[in-house]
Amino acid sequence: MDSAKLLDILGNENRRKIIQLLANRPCYVSEISGRLRVGPKAIISHLSMLEQAGLIECSVDEQRRKYFNIANNMRLEVSVSPYAYTVALHDTAFDREKKGESPAAEKRSLLPERSRLFSF
Repeated sequence: MDSAKLLDILGNENRRKIIQLLANRPCYVSEISGRLRVGPKAIISHLSMLEQAGLIECSVDEQRRKYFNIANNMRLEVSVSPYAYTVALHDTAFDREKKGESPAAEKRSLLPERSRLFSF
């Protein structure tokens, strides 16, 4: 995913709120709609955009409800100074594999980071 496109997607407050909800646990459309007080049609549109960007994914439960959850652990870094502007997107799972860390260590270290990442 292009980091500039990701910044555009995350520029919408409702999409950031959806990601915050999904960072806690998987949710379905009507649950997200009710918690954010936004119509289901708008939520479906936001979810579609987030899914196309690879930020979220869905699964279907026994009752045939679609649940959405965070797809991957990633880190978006934006650096602004009088001399430079850089944006970098990192797949944190890949970064940890290169360092030889275990998946358990990855989960422990990413939970707090994920909530900070999308708290604008």
